[in-house]
Amino acid sequence: MNHPLNLPNLIILDSETTGLGPDAEIIELTVITTDGTPLIDTLIKPTQPIPQDATDIHGITNADVQNAPSWAEIYPQLVGLQLNHTLGIYNASFDIQMIQQSCHANRLAFQPIQDSVCLMRWYAELWGDVRSDGNYQWQSLVKAADQQGVYFDDLTPHRALSDCELTRRLLLKTK
Repeated sequence: MNHPLNLPNLIILDSETTGLGPDAEIIELTVITTDGTPLIDTLIKPTQPIPQDATDIHGITNADVQNAPSWAEIYPQLVGLQLNHTLGIYNASFDIQMIQQSCHANRLAFQPIQDSVCLMRWYAELWGDVRSDGNYQWQSLVKAADQQGVYFDDLTPHRALSDCELTRRLLLKTK
């Protein structure tokens, strides 16, 4: 199994959203390099209000995003980054779905992700807990960090920059 840090041009992406459903949108997007340098780190104003149950999880309010850029303003930056990088995403299927939904909500054409790696799947294989169906058991990011002894008391849970940094620390710890 190849370690993700061995991939050339790996960058780490995380998002926070208005929820989990088919109309959820990205309201915070962060992309960092493997040395921790932010390439994108922004709140995003969605096309719909943020439900309270989502705010209860990540703490992002409608007032926080009131003057934030729209997805239409941020998405071209992400498209530009993905042209020359591999996106490392903890639970890639979720974040890619949210990117697609955010494009749809903003009437933008979704540009397929050319190169990505699901770090949650990678870690599940590394951890090696096999389910009865023969697949590897996924571990939450926090659980994976705990399993590897990664320090994260200085990070804010369920915020995109903190989750990117925690993913980065996990990758470094398992190198």
